[in-house]
Amino acid sequence: KMFEYELPNPTMITNALWAALNARLYSPAMPFTVHESRECFNVANESLRTRTVRGNAARVSRNARGNVRQSLRIRPKLRGFGSRVIDITVFKHASEIARASRANPAKDFRDESEAVILTQNGQSHATLSLARLKTGTRLTSLAPYMMAHVDLTGIPPRMAKMFLASRDRARKSADFERLRDKIFEDMRDDNQLRALDAEYKLLDEKSSVRDESMDEAIRGLISRNRQIAKLLGPGRIKAGAGGGRAAPAGTAGGGGDMDGGGGEPPGVPASEEFRPSDVPTYLRVRAGRSRHGQEGLDHKMIPSGGRPAYVYFETDAPNGYTERGEGGGSLDVDHPDGIESTPHAPFNGIIKVKVAAKGDDYATSGGMTVTLTRPGDEPLTCVVQLHLGPDAPPAGGDDGRGGGGGGGRRGRGDDGVSAPRFTWVTRDEWGIWGWDGTTVSSADDENVRVNRNCMHLEEFKGGRKKGDAERIDARFGLCVYLASVALHRSAKDDEGYEDVHRKAMTAVAMSCLSSSHDLTDEDVAGIVRASMARGAGGGGGGEEPE
Repeated sequence: KMFEYELPNPTMITNALWAALNARLYSPAMPFTVHESRECFNVANESLRTRTVRGNAARVSRNARGNVRQSLRIRPKLRGFGSRVIDITVFKHASEIARASRANPAKDFRDESEAVILTQNGQSHATLSLARLKTGTRLTSLAPYMMAHVDLTGIPPRMAKMFLASRDRARKSADFERLRDKIFEDMRDDNQLRALDAEYKLLDEKSSVRDESMDEAIRGLISRNRQIAKLLGPGRIKAGAGGGRAAPAGTAGGGGDMDGGGGEPPGVPASEEFRPSDVPTYLRVRAGRSRHGQEGLDHKMIPSGGRPAYVYFETDAPNGYTERGEGGGSLDVDHPDGIESTPHAPFNGIIKVKVAAKGDDYATSGGMTVTLTRPGDEPLTCVVQLHLGPDAPPAGGDDGRGGGGGGGRRGRGDDGVSAPRFTWVTRDEWGIWGWDGTTVSSADDENVRVNRNCMHLEEFKGGRKKGDAERIDARFGLCVYLASVALHRSAKDDEGYEDVHRKAMTAVAMSCLSSSHDLTDEDVAGIVRASMARGAGGGGGGEEPE
């Protein structure tokens, strides 16, 4: 096999190249060793020259020295791709790591360009970047701590043509884009991942500093600048006088309710009576979420145009029951071939199954059988009869989790804008974010974080009066915030976005303060006077005055 690679900073084979091989050969047929034979690397301990490559799947199963928070699986059935498995590893938040560096452990397993790895026969054939994972799943706080793997071994040859012979990327075909969007959609719909994202948001907030005065200034800028408001798109922040936030959207998007057509509830909380049993004792359709027929079957109307709907089941299976291995069980969903489904593992007493189909209105799609197996006992089974109905628009619109773009649509585009929150990151938190003095900012759909101790800012303040420090910080924060938002909204889906962001924001940081702070009103007045003089002497297009 030929493995082509380029390392920016050459090291021993047991370091960066070893890590790249573990990522690209996610689950190799056999482990193998790499050995450093170059004498230029002087190592006192000869055993450090050799290291075994087992693949990231094996590294995660060994719990990676306690850095893994949780592993879970989503098992969608996709039209054209068959039954697939999305393996998701969630690493501990950097603030929870019990070592001085407090670095994000996910970076020891994968680069930002390969947050999602698509494999065949254990070998990587394409990757999806962290920026795309954030945008597609809306799990903006959790995504940096995730590593996902999708096994596409055995897909039909027509589908496999989307992979190139180089095995480093895929053709941007309709099949590939549908597969990518479905992977992100299934992650976005998982209640367990949503709960983890909410938890990691709180940890992120403890690792950065909100600046309410900057938020207020940003709202003022938005209210006076239509171009910025247009860039941000519709959302929660009012752009009118006085700032403030509009009321949040009522429902989550991307699905029908249990009686057909409406939006999916933003979350399914656990029942107050939920008490898990080590071995589940019941499985039933959630009360009030489907129509019960005379023949004893539950019925569910789903949109006929292919938009997904959701069926909820109640159980006393504990969280992690289907991932337990020995002593656990499996969740199986069976239905006709014309239906696409994604079952989500039991979480807080709820099993969610997403279903989608296309066909004629009021046609019967057939029965869907949901089975939860139990060790040493009969499985628990529910049957729901599926019917196709009119594809009505979601009630209440989209809460922002339903799509890959910024902000959620709420019926009217002028209700507000989706401006990300502004936060400072100080030197003490650099390790948590993987930053250093050269880092300027980071941006996603929900947050823009600016380095308060950025070297370009510190060097600029070094030659100015101490009394100007706060003013310089404020101007720097506003300039970097606006540039970060503009760059993120226009380039977040581009290949290599992370590198583009770093380079572009470095240029902004090096230049913005000269114009925003050092350029005085007198300087501007002089430029205006000179421009007016040239305009007056031009005579409507004549020769330039001497």
